[in-house]
Amino acid sequence: MGWWCKRISATILFLCITFAGFAQRNTVRGTVTDEEGNPVVGAFVTVQGVSGGTSTDVDGRYQIDAPAGSTLVFSFIGFR
Repeated sequence: MGWWCKRISATILFLCITFAGFAQRNTVRGTVTDEEGNPVVGAFVTVQGVSGGTSTDVDGRYQIDAPAGSTLVFSFIGFR
């Protein structure tokens, strides 16, 4: 096997591993509301066990990438 064949094999393996990682992630979209159905602005949404996250917009909507089967955690500090 020539050096170029080994290089092509390594490149194909790298691409397969890279695309397999992307295939296991899902984009989750939703809306956070209170008991009365009003949007919760600024609620923080994270993936359990992963650092970082996102917050809800003025309509309570969020979008986050999460691995398949993961758990989302919602938190909000507010005043009555």
